[in-house]
Amino acid sequence: MIKIIIIYSIIELSILIICLLLIFFMFLQTLVKGNLQFFLEKLTFILSLILIILIIISNNIKRIWQI
Repeated sequence: MIKIIIIYSIIELSILIICLLLIFFMFLQTLVKGNLQFFLEKLTFILSLILIILIIISNNIKRIWQI
């Protein structure tokens, strides 16, 4: 039970950190041009996919925890 709580806490913290990184990288995209902007677009896309996966895992853990 404690392992589930620790894993859930780590996932929730990761979600928060990724959200903050996404906001930061999207802000940087408005300031730069060229290849760096293309790199930041790819990076935000990958971080968005990771965020979606972590949210799905988090919801599954919540369901398991409620049972």
